Amino acid sequence: MVSSVATAGTGVATLTIHGNSLGVVTITLASPGFVPPDTPLNASTAVLGTISKNSAAPTGWAKGTITGGWKLTTPVTVTTTETLTGTTQAALTAKLDAVQANVTYKVDAVSLTTSDQLIAVESYGSHLHDVILEIGNSASSGLFTHVVTFTVTAQ
Repeated sequence: MVSSVATAGTGVATLTIHGNSLGVVTITLASPGFVPPDTPLNASTAVLGTISKNSAAPTGWAKGTITGGWKLTTPVTVTTTETLTGTTQAALTAKLDAVQANVTYKVDAVSLTTSDQLIAVESYGSHLHDVILEIGNSASSGLFTHVVTFTVTAQ
């Protein structure tokens, strides 16, 4: 007598899917002290004109004093959005293109350097921050142009 055992056969197939899920985080700046952004560069510009310790503040800026100098401050609404990142918060950083003797740029209480400085970790949406330009009494006179770069990174 021949005994037989039936065995079930199993087949395996794999499916490899290639794709790219692009998470996007955007940032927009708005301030009464800025010219609206150029699209698509999203580059706002603050044109202060001629400024001095004894003259009126430029439109959209408030003037104040600091130890050993004076300052200009403008409120900035920073609006961030996200798509497909799966995150609920973003880190806001800012940096300055170059430093100048006796002139300090700040966002809120954070002094800017040429490296990214953490300003805040916030939920997506609109948040108010102050951009501050502090000018020491011994700052040299003359033209200046500086770029403050804001970056938002999903957390």
